[in-house]
Amino acid sequence: MDFFSEYEKHSASRGLHCTDAFKRPYDALDDMDKRAVEAMYTVSGFWDMVTDAYKSNLLRKDFFKADNEKWKKRAQNYMAVVEPLEKADYESSSFAAKYGDYHEKGNRPQQFAFIEKL
Repeated sequence: MDFFSEYEKHSASRGLHCTDAFKRPYDALDDMDKRAVEAMYTVSGFWDMVTDAYKSNLLRKDFFKADNEKWKKRAQNYMAVVEPLEKADYESSSFAAKYGDYHEKGNRPQQFAFIEKL
């Protein structure tokens, strides 16, 4: 997640918010913006796999409990850093026009609802 902190500073140095890259066409992004977009999708894919593994009983039911507090903190940190980027990406795409608000049922990625329940 250190990359996203670095990216946030990079964006601020240009007078932008870190979500601004997700509101522009990919071809218009600089290298750091492109790395942020790619990193968001990579990290989101990882948490999709963790969420699916947990729901499929491939992880112990107590995986996120006290003995694995570090995983719970990682999940919450991921959500705090990446969800605003996911939301900006969703709202700038044709999905928002087609499917409605990000927070309507089914539009928000499942891993964020899962992490909130931890």
